[in-house]
Amino acid sequence: MGFSLGAFPAQLLAQEWRRILNCVLMGGAMPPAEIGGEWRHNVRLSIHVADPDDWVPDSELTPLILHAPESHVHRYAGRRHMFVDPSCADYDADAADLFEERLLEWLEAAPHRKP
Repeated sequence: MGFSLGAFPAQLLAQEWRRILNCVLMGGAMPPAEIGGEWRHNVRLSIHVADPDDWVPDSELTPLILHAPESHVHRYAGRRHMFVDPSCADYDADAADLFEERLLEWLEAAPHRKP
């Protein structure tokens, strides 16, 4: 899971490390080719972005969605970039609650590997 600038390393690791099976990007996404590879189709992906989000332009988001057509993309209309962070001016409690609900639902649906 990566938030804002932390979405970059989360996406990079999900693209590179075979043991990663799930990835959540909040407020960040990049075209897979820009970080040296392709999206691995066996990695579940959940993307959450403000709409519009100056930090995540469609030119960055769309190529990832095209490479990960099974991804769950959630746009939060009228919110600002870091609407989930109560320490930021962008914070929106209702949108943060909705993000948490969607995230928990997505995580509950994740297949579980046996150790």
